[in-house]
Amino acid sequence: MNKSKKLLLISYALATIISFGGCSSSGDTSSPSGSTDSAGENSPDTSSMLADGEYVFKSRVIKGSEQCKDGENCLTLEQYQMLCERVTGITAGMSKVLEAFPGSPAFGQLISGGNIDAVTPEWSSADVFTKESGIIGSCDVTVTVSGLYEGSSSREQDVIFAYYFIVTGDDVLVHEGYRPAMGLSRYML
Repeated sequence: MNKSKKLLLISYALATIISFGGCSSSGDTSSPSGSTDSAGENSPDTSSMLADGEYVFKSRVIKGSEQCKDGENCLTLEQYQMLCERVTGITAGMSKVLEAFPGSPAFGQLISGGNIDAVTPEWSSADVFTKESGIIGSCDVTVTVSGLYEGSSSREQDVIFAYYFIVTGDDVLVHEGYRPAMGLSRYML
């Protein structure tokens, strides 16, 4: 995907966030596909790509220690994995978080003034973690940037543990995620 298309998608996602605020103001708790699971929680259709909208993964909801809030589209573990594997970019908001809390000074400068060369998702299932960790899955998204840093051509990478996604058409954008550079880890999922 070329840079201008990514910027258009990021702009669209940002406009969606600003326009709708991420929550349903009407109190409607149905998912964009209109289905609800047996517990009455939001349960978007996984038979194909999810409808355009915002989706969040909370392992505490799956484990039963937290409820999905009204207006949220909470993902099942299967849906979380599906969206993870289809990530195509990041939103302008996520880019600003990466700029503010970079893994390195070079990455921080390049994310703000260089090029985003790649956004690469990697799904890690529960079997790669110890059972004691309580991690049931993780969407690790690597962002690769390039440009000039201190007079030299540079290429840097940073990682996001993604949990909040915006689906727009065939694209899945990471809007929020935990950052190792912020001292946060997969355990927060």
